[in-house]
Order: sequence, then C-alpha cells, then structure tokens
Amino acid sequence: MADARPARLDALRALLLDHHLDALLVSSLANVRYLTGFSGSNALAVVTPTECLLLTDIRYAEQAAEEAGAAARIVIESQSLWTALWRELPGYSAVGTIGFETAHLLHRDFARLLESGTRWRWRPAGELVESLREVKDAGEVALHRPGSAESTCCSTSAPCTPATART
Repeated sequence: MADARPARLDALRALLLDHHLDALLVSSLANVRYLTGFSGSNALAVVTPTECLLLTDIRYAEQAAEEAGAAARIVIESQSLWTALWRELPGYSAVGTIGFETAHLLHRDFARLLESGTRWRWRPAGELVESLREVKDAGEVALHRPGSAESTCCSTSAPCTPATART
C-alpha cells in the first residue's frame, strides 16, 4: 500500500494557505499519527509549507524513527516538548502566524503559547486535520473492507468482522 502521508501533508499545506497560516501546531495525538505515522503517547508536530517537524521525548527515539521515517524531521527532547518547540521554532524564519488545534490544546498549553511564544501570532485553526481525516483514501477504505487482505482485527490477525472490529 502506498504511503499516504505525503498527500495528507500536502492537503494540510493547502489548507494552511487557505487559512492564511504559516504553520500549524498539531497537538492531537490522533492527528500527529495521521500526518506522521507516529503512535507514541507524547508528541507535538509543526507543519509548515516545506516541512513537518515531529517533537517527542527520549522514550520514543527508535519508535519515532521507525514510524515517522521520512515523513517528518524528528527532534527528540529529554525535557519538555515545549522546550523543544521554543528551541526549534526560531529556525523557521518565514513563520509568523501559527494555527493551533482549538479542540485539543489544553488551557495550560495555550497559556504557554501566550507566555513563551510571544514572537509568533497564534490563531485558532479549528479542526483542519479532522476535515482531512473525514475523507478516507483508497488505502483506508481497503483496511476496513471485511474480507480484504489488508483487513485484520485490531487485536488479532483474524479478519475484521463486525463482531471483532473495535471502534
């Protein structure tokens, strides 16, 4: 099956242009996984017109490399992901306005944007990635087609059926 991540990132980049954003801070782990393939429990991603940056902690160094591969530039942080974010963002000189996922950013993290991220303009971006996730590509459809070669139950290698599928 073809890697869907480049097309997903390109579609998000088109939305960034439509919404007049230079970048998007992705804090939803489901959205991070959708865009990069990384399935760890601690991550942030920043998508710009030219790059996808994946920030995670030291526990996930190998996993991030295996799962995200060439889809993202991976930064492993031994402290806080926010420390890594503030260290990496200045390297993106063309980035001035950054969207954030309003449905997934905790209040304390929003406060961090306002306190430590004063160099950038932060704009609520709604659910841009979710709007992409609503439309399934051919590979995703095949994964959920009962009886297909790719379709397996989430917890076993048995074919996925309504009785074994999990939501």
